[in-house]
Amino acid sequence: MSDTSEFIKTIKLENFKGFRKIHEFDLDADLILITGKNGVGKTSLLEALDWSLNHTEESAGNYLTLDETDGGVCINDKQYKLQGKGSIDHKSIESVSSFFYQENIKELACSDVIQLLEPENNQADEIRQELKKIQSQLEIWQRKIQQLKYSKNYGEERKRLANQVNVLVDQLPNETRIKKMLKDSTLTLKNGNLQSKWESQIRNLSKAVTEISNLSEPVGAKLPQQLRNIGENLKEYRSSNSEDVSISIDKGFLSSVNQLPEMLKISRSDPGASVDLSNYLYITTKGHVYSEAIGKLELEQENLRSEYHNLSGKLEDTSGEGASLKNWLNAFKDNIDIWLRAWEKHPDEATLIELKGKLGKNISTFRDFSEKRFRELSEQIKVIENRGQELASKINYLKRAQTVALEIDRHSSELEPLLSKNEFSVGELVGFLSNIVHPKQSSSSTIDEASLLNNLGTIFENWAQLELEKMNDESQMLNSENIDAAEAIIQGATAICKQEAGARSQLLSLIGEIPKNELKLLIENMNSLLANFHFPKDFLPIEIKNFGTQKKPSWGFKTKSNIKFDDLSTGQKSQLAICWTINLNLALSNKLGHRVIGFDDFTTSLDMNQLIPAAILLRKLAYTDDEDSKRQVIVTSHHEDLTNRLLDFLLPPNGSKMKVIQFEDWNPNSGPKYSFYTVDMGEKVEIDGLESAIQHIVASK
Repeated sequence: MSDTSEFIKTIKLENFKGFRKIHEFDLDADLILITGKNGVGKTSLLEALDWSLNHTEESAGNYLTLDETDGGVCINDKQYKLQGKGSIDHKSIESVSSFFYQENIKELACSDVIQLLEPENNQADEIRQELKKIQSQLEIWQRKIQQLKYSKNYGEERKRLANQVNVLVDQLPNETRIKKMLKDSTLTLKNGNLQSKWESQIRNLSKAVTEISNLSEPVGAKLPQQLRNIGENLKEYRSSNSEDVSISIDKGFLSSVNQLPEMLKISRSDPGASVDLSNYLYITTKGHVYSEAIGKLELEQENLRSEYHNLSGKLEDTSGEGASLKNWLNAFKDNIDIWLRAWEKHPDEATLIELKGKLGKNISTFRDFSEKRFRELSEQIKVIENRGQELASKINYLKRAQTVALEIDRHSSELEPLLSKNEFSVGELVGFLSNIVHPKQSSSSTIDEASLLNNLGTIFENWAQLELEKMNDESQMLNSENIDAAEAIIQGATAICKQEAGARSQLLSLIGEIPKNELKLLIENMNSLLANFHFPKDFLPIEIKNFGTQKKPSWGFKTKSNIKFDDLSTGQKSQLAICWTINLNLALSNKLGHRVIGFDDFTTSLDMNQLIPAAILLRKLAYTDDEDSKRQVIVTSHHEDLTNRLLDFLLPPNGSKMKVIQFEDWNPNSGPKYSFYTVDMGEKVEIDGLESAIQHIVASK
């Protein structure tokens, strides 16, 4: 109800639907009975009430009396003008829960009611849409923060590189182990964006390619090292058929050679006892000379890797994101005062406050030890990472040298011009191989696996360089702590918006449970009203059921005996409709903002047996002392005999007020003609039908 009190005292209609000029009605009563024949303005008065109580924000120009240009409704001195085009929808949630119209009987469980009260409700959809709007704004802010932090948009660059990887992986020959491995490492979503766990996918892929390729991943490798490791392994990857001498020299061989020092001497001589692996690459031993050296270094690497994991675990225990010592100490300090509230005004309160002081000193000392240990562990891990890089470089150098030695032996016939020498350099070998590989590549109409892997390797190496640039930007950032704090807040808010706007929302699922319980209570209350209405017991309880689908719902009532609403008698439908209207009005009073309920043509479809319990319900609503359930009841009726009996049943108790408005006729030029009556019971009135009661209880104003 817009800017009006909860009950109506007066209403003025100006050129409203046949009410020409101004017509004022005094409705200052608990119950108003509006009588008269059809077509004299009773329903128009209810519609004026409905519009001014529930729909003033909607255009209602169609209610203007014919040939009039100005009109409106004034309710409790609040004026509303009729403007635009349109009229109220009697099936809207506000109208259905405020006024009983005969036309609504066919669709009592209207979609607005169900959408409001069932778990999948419009309110949740509205919240979900607002969350998506907030998410869009958060993403804008996040991009602005990124511009403050970084020299380029690293998110977009990562996305671009990841999609380049996808394109080349799809071009690899089918049924190869390396392709399956790359396909399983899903970096992007269907829309091309990086998935949330793409970094762990990179980490897993780095370990996987190391297992099937030749090169070693450094101990403690971070994201840039992992990406570079993937790139180098892909470039130098040798497929399972590489040992076939019929397979020609490819880019994998050339890539391995390119990683060796250009001036390194390649010797055909027997190394003998004095093996100099730093200055010479020996090709006469089929690579066996390198195996022992590689084995020793790999053993040290494994020991180093084990120590790294041990120290990393300790570092996580002292200052990690989860249940670390640092977090525990901070939580204890932040929450100790909250915990001590349980002892407020308790005999032990003073003792605990003293204990808190002692604990505070010990906690502070504990924190100092924790920070000291964190620094020690960080330094030890840094030493291991540096040594890990050295070991990986040495191991990979020896593995490349071993691979090159084996490849030279395998392709000795093609390399005969070089092998005729006793000694030649890596630089000479690169030049010779380039003359073989590059012309072959340019003459081929399709890209072979080795070339695709080489291109993939380049993309991953470029990605590694991108991550190094990002780390460099972060190290040179000004006000980094403030920017990081703002970014963390935005990222957290974005994550919440994404979750709550999605199908697995925790908040909206909880909101859904509340209307679900309300709907259950609403149906229970309606069945209670129907029982008082002497509704057939075999039909109770009534339930609300979707007779359509989830996408195209068709809601309706179903009885206990599975009789559908359409199959009920006219009187039973009216009973159900009346109870539904009362029930909704009571349940949605806060949403409506008023405490008015109206019934149009109340007696049309009720017989005498049904009229008595109906009148009892109206009396309870109008004359109760309970402020929560009290309603101002307005009833229209044109059935003369039943109206007379209804008046008998609605007579007010002492202290309550009832008015009767008798519509007598309607004139096209002046509108309806009506009379007002105030029902005054007095102290000695005996009720015996309208003929005897009307003389005592209806006095003209």
